[in-house]
Amino acid sequence: MTEEEQKEAKASYGSATGPIVAAEPYEVPGMSLSRKHWNRLKEEADEAKMGWTEIWLGAAFAFFGIGGAAWIAFWALPGSGSADPHATQLSSGAQDVLRLIGIFSLIVAVVCFLAWIGRRRDHNASLDRLIRNMGSHEHDA
Repeated sequence: MTEEEQKEAKASYGSATGPIVAAEPYEVPGMSLSRKHWNRLKEEADEAKMGWTEIWLGAAFAFFGIGGAAWIAFWALPGSGSADPHATQLSSGAQDVLRLIGIFSLIVAVVCFLAWIGRRRDHNASLDRLIRNMGSHEHDA
């Protein structure tokens, strides 16, 4: 490769601010960050991931399903005072257990859902902080 071809290849690659992206329909201004700022932005992005937050939502739906199933069973199965002696009947103790399971599960579902909402709010605040930090590094040339 001659010296002239090397200069052309170097010029077509970009400038001191970075390469010129050929896929863009118009020239995009370059931006540079120090490695320290870049690593800090990556750490903030990692911290802003949802992580374990979705488990709260999954637990809320699981307990809602358990509570709903207990209440459906309580209402659907006849008690010990049923008119049909051959039908499956629940004792009063089993009815009390179904009521307790239903109430307890629905309360836990509400608590898990509220915990998810609280964690989601923290997650959104982390993303807003990351976006503001990234915006602070943008400046027109």
